[in-house]
Amino acid sequence: MLYFSSDGRFGMLSGTVYKQNHKISVSNGDSESIYRGKWTLAANSVHVIYQLMYHDIRIVGEKLPGPEQTLDLSLEHDGKLLKVKSARGLNLEGYEYEINSAFSTENLASQFSFADHVSQEENSNAKPM
Repeated sequence: MLYFSSDGRFGMLSGTVYKQNHKISVSNGDSESIYRGKWTLAANSVHVIYQLMYHDIRIVGEKLPGPEQTLDLSLEHDGKLLKVKSARGLNLEGYEYEINSAFSTENLASQFSFADHVSQEENSNAKPM
């Protein structure tokens, strides 16, 4: 799931996402990865700089937040769908995303805050080698 806020914040969740009762939430107990960053609009494309903030399946020695990554998307709008025409940085070409402002993103904001909290906690607990 991709999240573009009106103030330029970007979020991406990889995992099982549910839509019900006009809310979007991530499945409890399923694997998930949370990315955060900033997005800007340039001509006909969206430029995103983001980092992995959290995922529950970790690689030994992995440091979070992860390194900055970039994503450039060219999109086309078709009613309630946003289709990725081209993408550089992630293989998203041909994916379609629903545009639906009727759903609350409150639960997603709490997921993103959780990822920030866990990442900051890990960094403060890190011991020098």
